[in-house]
Amino acid sequence: MCLVMYGMDYEEEKYLTYFSQRNYDSRLTTILYLVKNGTETANTFPINALRNLGIRMSRSTHYIVFDMDVWPAMDLYDSLMSLSPRSEERFSRNAE
Repeated sequence: MCLVMYGMDYEEEKYLTYFSQRNYDSRLTTILYLVKNGTETANTFPINALRNLGIRMSRSTHYIVFDMDVWPAMDLYDSLMSLSPRSEERFSRNAE
């Protein structure tokens, strides 16, 4: 899993302290994307850049993108696991 966090440069110490006080699974990659306060970049939320960075840093061939206003259904895992092998073939063909 890859978690990309967006923040201002003056918040860096808060983020680093927060993450250093937690014990995350080694499969989690955390990326802190900081922008300099007061710059033009700080006025724009770079959703595409954050998404692409998370995808690029993923250690898997499969990924799903979530942001703060998108939450998975409670039964997402079970639903995905219940897909038949034929479904997998159909999705693979559509991706080509």
